[in-house]
Amino acid sequence: MKKIWSFLSSWWLTCGLLAALLSMIFVEIRMTAHWRRFWTAAEKTYIGREEANALANAIEQYCVDFSEHGPLANDREWMDQLTGHNAKGIQYLKAERFSIDHEGRFLDPCGQPWIIEVPGSPGYETMTMPEPPDEFHVRSAACGGFAFGHSRSPKYSRS
Repeated sequence: MKKIWSFLSSWWLTCGLLAALLSMIFVEIRMTAHWRRFWTAAEKTYIGREEANALANAIEQYCVDFSEHGPLANDREWMDQLTGHNAKGIQYLKAERFSIDHEGRFLDPCGQPWIIEVPGSPGYETMTMPEPPDEFHVRSAACGGFAFGHSRSPKYSRS
């Protein structure tokens, strides 16, 4: 009994238990940081998909109202048109829901400008066959956001 008591009160056991406790705390901190990064990435992907769909729908509706629009782009001129600075004064998109850079482009949740692709753009891949000439893509360079639309036949027509 005396040997057991001396072992339980030994300096080595105290150091071993302290080391085990510190390693468990370290592992818990690393796991928490990993899950925070995972959660943040998942949240950005979700928000990216929602923003891409909103941007694609706004472009579609704008193209229906203004059939003589110029080439699609993520630039200050297009973003101004979508946010209400157009001939009809219609706000197709709420700019306050998007981040905007100093060049007037909408940014994805990761802080990169949205990429708007049309047939013939580098990296453009058609979503349907045969390839419709009015199809466009709204894609994030850094997050998981993606949506597509048609400039002459919108997915959601206005009632």
